[in-house]
Amino acid sequence: MGFAAVLSDRAVIRVSGEEAPHFLHNLVTSSVEELLPGRAAYAGLLTPQGKIVSDFFVLRTGDGFLLDVPAGRVEELKKRLTVYKLRAKGWGAVEGL
Repeated sequence: MGFAAVLSDRAVIRVSGEEAPHFLHNLVTSSVEELLPGRAAYAGLLTPQGKIVSDFFVLRTGDGFLLDVPAGRVEELKKRLTVYKLRAKGWGAVEGL
């Protein structure tokens, strides 16, 4: 029998779209393009100077990725991903869940 726990100190961001694997692969510290659906990896997003913006778990889904991130970093991570998204063409959305 499984169980669930509410982790109020964690939040989830969805990154979706046809180009999401390539988009994330070029931004984060883990090779996410190779992840199979249902598999996860530990990754992080760095500034261009190499400072950590946030670390998170990346879960591959059928239509993109879910990022399990510390709740205190979710807004900053969404903001950074959205800035990079605006520079990339042909891919979907970054949204908090």
